[in-house]
Amino acid sequence: MEVNNPASDTLLVFGASGTLGSAVVREARQSRSFPTVAACGFRRLPDGDLRFQFDVLDAAALDAFADKLATSNLHVSAVVHCIGATRDALLPQTSPQEWDEVVDLNLRSAFLVARRFLPVFVSQRRGHVVFVGSHAGRSGRAGQTGYAAAKSGLIGLAQSIAREYGRRNIQANVVLPGFLPGSPMVRRMDPETLRQFESENTLGSPSTAAEVAQFILHLLSMDHVSGQVFALDSRILPQH
Repeated sequence: MEVNNPASDTLLVFGASGTLGSAVVREARQSRSFPTVAACGFRRLPDGDLRFQFDVLDAAALDAFADKLATSNLHVSAVVHCIGATRDALLPQTSPQEWDEVVDLNLRSAFLVARRFLPVFVSQRRGHVVFVGSHAGRSGRAGQTGYAAAKSGLIGLAQSIAREYGRRNIQANVVLPGFLPGSPMVRRMDPETLRQFESENTLGSPSTAAEVAQFILHLLSMDHVSGQVFALDSRILPQH
């Protein structure tokens, strides 16, 4: 799949050292969807044409990173935000600090990324940001109230960006990948919980990180889709 981008266009992937983020980087490089793929990780240095390691919650570090891209004449035309983590506990057993950590990582990081790169998109009169959300953000999940609240916030963030900047040719969408085999979240699940979630898929199995990455790259190639939420497994959840 080829995306009709100028030679200087760059895909920026946050959370690129994780299961899905690394799959997005790998698929983008193999398909040559973008001339340059810049991969950003936190706990370890990810693979990519350009590789960076820093804390995206550090606004000063994020600014310095964006400035470095600009001075290198790299024009970011698309951003994929794959950052996320849970701290499972019932609400009364969740401390304010744990709540803040989960919301910061899942939602505040997305706000900081969007806040920093939306002006870049505005100056270019085009851009696309894809946030990786969760079914928990739509229907809630016992033991993951902070995570569900943060992922729900991602939907509101994306749809507000779509409304605010649509006339400037800027797109924002959310992808709900479902449970990805091999991801840290799935590895921490007890077997019974995992079997339950798998049984909710009408096809009997969840999507893979490679399939989700392919969908994200295809979504980034589309010019007339914004403000949407895409569920990428075969669970049929209640409509709201």
